[in-house]
Amino acid sequence: RESRDDDADWDELEKVKTIGTRWTIGKGLNKDIYVRASTRLDHKKEIYSGGDVKDSYNLLAITPEFIYDTRDNVSDPTKGLYADLTYEKGKLLGDRRKYDRFEADLRAFHPVIGKKNIMAYRAVWGSTGSGTPDSMRFSVGGAESVRGYDYGAFDGYDKFHATIENRTQINDIIGFVVFADAGRAWKQNGRDPSYTRDNKDFGHNIGTTAGVGIRLNTPIGPLRFDFGWPVGNKMDDDGMKFYFNMGQSF
Repeated sequence: RESRDDDADWDELEKVKTIGTRWTIGKGLNKDIYVRASTRLDHKKEIYSGGDVKDSYNLLAITPEFIYDTRDNVSDPTKGLYADLTYEKGKLLGDRRKYDRFEADLRAFHPVIGKKNIMAYRAVWGSTGSGTPDSMRFSVGGAESVRGYDYGAFDGYDKFHATIENRTQINDIIGFVVFADAGRAWKQNGRDPSYTRDNKDFGHNIGTTAGVGIRLNTPIGPLRFDFGWPVGNKMDDDGMKFYFNMGQSF
């Protein structure tokens, strides 16, 4: 696969090319708890916006994962809890670099004022080691995290983002959403001084946004149209952003 950032500056990554394989085994312990483990071997090539190759390496990683899920519907929940805890240990073959990566994704849902009005909450935290390659560090911003900022507006070794969302089903086809997002990725002091794109300490300059959205139910799933804009602490924004995707935001 190939990922691309068309807005990358000349000294930032524009493309990351990956060829690899992943093997996963898992088991449900009961109706709510699921565990799995995976291992992967990737060859990655990181390319600057100017066309120069920044890094090329082979990566071996193992990832145990724990999932707790009581949601009544996976794609469009109205009640229940969800927790996904992941740890990844990775090493670059033939290289001294290695890292430990942690990520926690917590979600909750409950109805208010009838069954067609749902409150949804999400909080995500992640931290990874200073040996983590540039392309695998965390990015925050865009339709799945902080709507109102571009995809990958913030990046670094650590991240946190949270969302509160009210979902109202108008009829069988149309739904309306009001949301507020907050979050950021950052680099803590003392972690790899060569990495300078985001050198803010934990908790500083959190991006906060608000917005509205429309959901259209279709035979292949809900279509999502979201409009978000920065509020409060505005950073490097240029106004409202529009996002289109399939399914709920989480």
